[in-house]
Amino acid sequence: MIVDDDGDFCDFYKRILEEEGYEVEVAGDGHEGLAKALAGGYRLILLDIRMPGMDGMEVLKQLHEGVPKRENGKVVMMTSYADSDMSTGARMMGAAGYVMKVSGADPGQFVKMVKGYLE
Repeated sequence: MIVDDDGDFCDFYKRILEEEGYEVEVAGDGHEGLAKALAGGYRLILLDIRMPGMDGMEVLKQLHEGVPKRENGKVVMMTSYADSDMSTGARMMGAAGYVMKVSGADPGQFVKMVKGYLE
């Protein structure tokens, strides 16, 4: 699942992952992402840190404190901003990693990163 308020980002990477054979759901904000994550069953959750309303750190915190109906796989935080404090805080709450969203990034690298977290 991709949780991000940037619809263009979600659409682009959803299409790329689907072309690789993955099933991808999208949540357009933190509230929707949290609801889906608590329903559970995701092998990987790519979670944007900075979103209006409920940001990714709050989603991660509530997910960490809650009990999903079905177990989820890893949560990987995504952001356009380098912030080592957020990275450390996210890992302390159970995030498996921290990925920089880069404009014009190579889609192949994105797929490789996803495959790495799914292994």
